[in-house]
Amino acid sequence: LAKLEAGKFEIHKEPANIKDLIKNRIDFFDLYAKDVKVKLSSVFDKELPEIANFDPLGIKQVLNNLISNAVKFTRNGGIVSIYAFMHKAGVKLSDQFKALSGNTSVHLPDDDLKNAFPSLVLAVSDTGIGISKEGISQLFNKFSQLEVGAFRAKKGTGLGLVIAKGIVEGHGGGIGVASKEGGGSI
Repeated sequence: LAKLEAGKFEIHKEPANIKDLIKNRIDFFDLYAKDVKVKLSSVFDKELPEIANFDPLGIKQVLNNLISNAVKFTRNGGIVSIYAFMHKAGVKLSDQFKALSGNTSVHLPDDDLKNAFPSLVLAVSDTGIGISKEGISQLFNKFSQLEVGAFRAKKGTGLGLVIAKGIVEGHGGGIGVASKEGGGSI
């Protein structure tokens, strides 16, 4: 976080396989997910390139945070899915997501990305407890954590999403959340 704030955080892009990285993270979280009776899955678009240029360690850290949060806030019997696809300029993000059988109970914001340049999209979707509009505004802020009552979530430092945001923005990308209380998050 100190490096991010000082502008000294470096992204080291290299050709890497995003599918392998996602599969590795699913394997890593599998035991934890099984312990709390949450199913992990991945969905890859058929047009997803085998190799993309990104910082594998940085994206691994982003996925660790997003998957951990998704499992943490998903009830027993729920599902956490990691989607990877190439976003096409001029195409609605929600249309691409639905084409991959993505969770449609949560509305994805289309306007922000419809005219964006082609880019690799990673989405972590869960069938968890969801986040209120007020809660969404607190995310991606230093030391900010949402109150979840008696849910099984363990307290962390409140820095994971801030760091994830810095890593994604360091790649020239953006990060956000779409959620529906009681209906999950993406």
